[in-house]
Amino acid sequence: MRLSEYLLVVRKRFGLVAAIFLASILSAFAVSSFITPTYESTTRLFVSTSSNVSTADLLTGNSFTQQRIKSYADIVTSPAVLDAVVAELSLPDEVDKLAERIATSVPLNTVVLEITVSDPSPYKAASIANSVANSLENVVINLETVDPTLASPVKLSVIQPGQIAKDPASPRPLLNLALGALIGLALGFGASL
Repeated sequence: MRLSEYLLVVRKRFGLVAAIFLASILSAFAVSSFITPTYESTTRLFVSTSSNVSTADLLTGNSFTQQRIKSYADIVTSPAVLDAVVAELSLPDEVDKLAERIATSVPLNTVVLEITVSDPSPYKAASIANSVANSLENVVINLETVDPTLASPVKLSVIQPGQIAKDPASPRPLLNLALGALIGLALGFGASL
């Protein structure tokens, strides 16, 4: 079929295409309206080692930190960290349920650890993200301190505390409506053919 024949078919069945298009947009709007908004807050931590100022010590410390930071990302959702968060904020959540709402990432070739918390409340998401960062710092210091008379060789510093999100991370109504429109056009065109 040529383009003109396709356009003729669509023109003949315009009512069907329009009905499916509108139904698809209304469905996307309904889905977006009924989903509870979820907000995200991210705390960023810089991981460093305390060493002498020689170049060799700095390179060794940097290599050590890059190897360890992946382990710290795994520790974030452990009971050792989250039990203190639940107690500090008096959360009704169990540690397992709280862990499901926390995501960690380490940007490639950095010593920065990002902790992202999702919650229906933007205030709660920010307070949990900040509390998790504080609890992780204490747990890492305890784990890395071999001799109680010496300071921990690892230091975690908050470089960006969790902020209160202004807009929800999901759902995204405009994106959902755009996808609904595209799907509606495709289904309407397919049905008319």
